Amino acid sequence: MSNAGSHQSAARIPVVRHFLACERVERSQEGRRAYSLLNLFHEARPSPGASYPLICREMWLFTQMSDGRGVLSFRIQVVWRSDETSIFTSAPVTLNLGDDPLAVFSWPVRLLNVRFPRAGLYEFRLFCAGQEIAREPIVLRES
Repeated sequence: MSNAGSHQSAARIPVVRHFLACERVERSQEGRRAYSLLNLFHEARPSPGASYPLICREMWLFTQMSDGRGVLSFRIQVVWRSDETSIFTSAPVTLNLGDDPLAVFSWPVRLLNVRFPRAGLYEFRLFCAGQEIAREPIVLRES
């Protein structure tokens, strides 16, 4: 008996094309898989008169990846670079990347109420199947 008709490709961790932080991601009216990223940022600071901890009520990370296959688990972590302390870890999310290695998969991630305890260099880190696959730095400045 042959399993040729029911063969599925083994899961494969994707290659990250883009991993960006922004204020908002909107799905484009033009097409199902098109997105607009609003106000990309690489630094932030408290509002005048405010201080740390800085709580970002809402921010988005946009990931675009290809060459992945199958059903995989993803998570996001935010790390303070000075001592590698994790200040935020998302719940795991399972995504089906399909079987076409040439397909580009876009994943907008909304983060709510991320608390940055002090000024300094932080990184957003993307993990797939427990393996780090992308980093995006952000600098938090004094007000």
